[in-house]
Amino acid sequence: MYLSRERAQAGVELFAERGGHGAVRWEEHSPVLYAYSVTDTRQLLYRVVPLTVRQDNDPEP
Repeated sequence: MYLSRERAQAGVELFAERGGHGAVRWEEHSPVLYAYSVTDTRQLLYRVVPLTVRQDNDPEP
């Protein structure tokens, strides 16, 4: 889990490179980001889904 969208994207790019997928192409379908392989444009590698994080003492919405 990452606390910012930018760090999540950087993490995805790092793990895609380590996994041998190379560079990724991003598509945004608000609010979710999709990372596809550049070499195989149909291969979905990762999804970055924003979540709301609350502290234990925060009131319920």
